[in-house]
Amino acid sequence: MAASGTTAMTGKLKSLPLNRAMPFLWSVLAVAGAGAVAVLVERTLPLPNLSLVFLLAVLMVAVSLGTIPALVTAVLSVIVYNFFFTHPYFTFSVSQDADVLTLLFFVLVAVVSGDDDNKAEDI
Repeated sequence: MAASGTTAMTGKLKSLPLNRAMPFLWSVLAVAGAGAVAVLVERTLPLPNLSLVFLLAVLMVAVSLGTIPALVTAVLSVIVYNFFFTHPYFTFSVSQDADVLTLLFFVLVAVVSGDDDNKAEDI
């Protein structure tokens, strides 16, 4: 009897870190998906600001998962967008002031829309 209780408790302990990590795994997947969409859009349409694709990923994570995963998504989006889609490419330097403002908006959207008290299901 004690062995089955120990097994059940061990199973709960093993799944706990994965449950806590899932929102952050979704954040990584959202940024990867946004990056893939941005590459496709960049190759097919002359969209002047690909940051909107990443902003959509931040907004989706913020609304569905909350503020902390949204902030992680915003930071990852800033890194990916800056590295792959802003000049100079494949560096982490920002050469235009408008890009800095874009990066700050990622964080602002994450905080405002990810506020757990203002979720759509609470209305």
